[in-house]
Amino acid sequence: MKKIPTEGFDTNQVKRLVYKKIIEGFMEDDGYIYDNLPLNNGTINNKIDIVLLSKNHGFFVIDIFTEVNIDLLESSVEVLKDKFFDLQGRFSSHSKLRKDDEVIYKGKAILVCPSLKRNQVSVSYSKNLIILTEEDIYQIKEKMIDFSLKDNSFSINDEEWLIVKSIINGNPGSKSVHNQELSHNSKAYIIQQVQAKISELDYEQLKVARQIPPGPQRIRGLAGSGKTIVLAMKAALMHISNPSWDIAYIFYNTSLYEIIIEHITMFTQHFAKVNPDWNKLKVLHGWGNKHQMGLYSYVCKENNTNYLTVSQASALFGNNNSLLGKCCMKLVSEHNVQPKFDAILMDEAQDFDFDFYKFCMKVLKEPYRLIWAYDEVQSLSSLDIPTAVEIFGVDNDGKPLVELDGTYIDDIEKDYILYHCYRNPRPVLLAAHFFGMGVFRKEGAIQFIPKPGGWEDIGYEIVKGDFTPNTEVTLHRPFENSPNLVEKYVGYENVLQTKLLNSFDAEISWVADSIKENIQNEKIKPEEILVVCLDIKNYKSYATSLEHELSSLDVRLFHEGSNTNFKKPGFVTYSGIRRAKGNEANIVYVLGFDWVNRGIDIVQRRNIAFTAMTRCKGWCYLTGMGNDAKVLFQEINKILENPEEITFIVPSPEKIQRTLDNIEYEKRRNRINKSEVKIKELLKSLKTGDVKFLNEELVNSLLETLQEKR
Repeated sequence: MKKIPTEGFDTNQVKRLVYKKIIEGFMEDDGYIYDNLPLNNGTINNKIDIVLLSKNHGFFVIDIFTEVNIDLLESSVEVLKDKFFDLQGRFSSHSKLRKDDEVIYKGKAILVCPSLKRNQVSVSYSKNLIILTEEDIYQIKEKMIDFSLKDNSFSINDEEWLIVKSIINGNPGSKSVHNQELSHNSKAYIIQQVQAKISELDYEQLKVARQIPPGPQRIRGLAGSGKTIVLAMKAALMHISNPSWDIAYIFYNTSLYEIIIEHITMFTQHFAKVNPDWNKLKVLHGWGNKHQMGLYSYVCKENNTNYLTVSQASALFGNNNSLLGKCCMKLVSEHNVQPKFDAILMDEAQDFDFDFYKFCMKVLKEPYRLIWAYDEVQSLSSLDIPTAVEIFGVDNDGKPLVELDGTYIDDIEKDYILYHCYRNPRPVLLAAHFFGMGVFRKEGAIQFIPKPGGWEDIGYEIVKGDFTPNTEVTLHRPFENSPNLVEKYVGYENVLQTKLLNSFDAEISWVADSIKENIQNEKIKPEEILVVCLDIKNYKSYATSLEHELSSLDVRLFHEGSNTNFKKPGFVTYSGIRRAKGNEANIVYVLGFDWVNRGIDIVQRRNIAFTAMTRCKGWCYLTGMGNDAKVLFQEINKILENPEEITFIVPSPEKIQRTLDNIEYEKRRNRINKSEVKIKELLKSLKTGDVKFLNEELVNSLLETLQEKR
């Protein structure tokens, strides 16, 4: 049984006890258990205290009646019935969960009354509902299953179970349209098959998406790990669960606006059958402009003052990467800015400066639900990997203002890592990671993760080596941590390709011809092709020449600019890196790759290359000219020599420009703290139990593990 905590039960010890006993009873079952599951069915209370999905026993809708006044029982029964039939209707509305006009995945409603005795309840059950009292708490699983089996002898297959889970858990889904005429060798057919198999969020994504923390929460994830999907689902569920809350979803890249709106709308409609109330759930750019409201411009408006534009801020503060934060702090210093929001979710958080984080805290009500998601490798400007203390500071007693160690009550995480990458095929992510760090660079690595735990946090396994400087280490990335099936269809070596050209015109011609081939013979839609130009100096020249060449092939190019839409149906997208961030495409061409090897800002250029490569869901093509491109492509081909193991020499710390370790150290402390809590719980249980009856094999295994890890 997988536990998906949402809000927990805080100090309500009665509900906590019931929840604990249900979890203990169904521990070995195949299924999910949720607390405070939100509905929008017109009842006074739109949350179900506990929902249990079991593959073998059906579903249970459970409310906990904590009152001692028996007169309130009848109304609670009716409210629970409404919730039960709402959930049952969601299952019965799916054709594959019906047989002979009957729903095949059945359930029961359980009203648990821990404060009442059996003789106080006149009617304890009906066809779909049973009331359990104080006497039943310690046999709650047996009571639930006995009631379920009265008329629920059924079994469901794996496909039906997948549908059940998707109804409750939400499914990002696929927009692909099945086309019987596609050749099985075409890229379009392969993409169609791959997307059909991406059917549900994984367990870690579900947990972080459903959690509503009673305070700050940090989410670290690789490119393509689903951070935006997770944040959008979290925002939608917060909005459904707490319709009176003022919630803001903040983002950095203006081209993500439509995508975020689409995701939040999809999840709200899926879970609540209504559209979001955009007056209560605001999607805001960080800054804002005349076309699009931002958090900064919104708060300025609330305080009856004009916001500073980027050009005005540059004139006032000079050109730097912290302009937005400086504007926000100026606003706070000159106006009595009051808390407005109950929660703020910040996407692309690596691109916001520290003062903007503090500004978010300023406009948040207690308990300061700031939830930020980021991938430090995608930072296009900063070399810092800040800790929470560095961002938010400490109080007068030296205590951190934001503490991310450990967990909140009811196992709600303060700090999360999403290490599965679903967007990028494994070869693309491997190449992007190791190229971004420069591990195989002739002159040596420029940034590095120096500890094994840091690599494990992003989905790698340590095959051999202990990360002592100047010694050999071998790593492996399991396919299950990058389960994009394109690799399985076309072969590891055919996913990412480099193309060295001898002139600008040759590069343009090769890319244009390849795009024409993608559309005409591989049946890829133009809007699913993205061209990212890295060469800032020649960006417009690449655009003009490529558009002219594509036009001669009857292919249209969309110059992605200030428009909120990143794609245009029937057009190939052409973009720079800043607007491409956060977006994705089935096929990505990265032009002007030789640019990465020119200039002194080598870390930023490698990070930009990493970000461009990881936009790809299918195939990635890197093109460039001259010796600079030749050297870089040799480095990438070296990375991809062995699909299962990557062996390299650990660089010396003094030669590294950027050490990717602050966050890893914090995460390691979190893991240690969690382990210590579990050990304390185990010791407490052992002191009160009869140790001699414990399984000898388990005891020996525990002792061996502790000895080994000391």
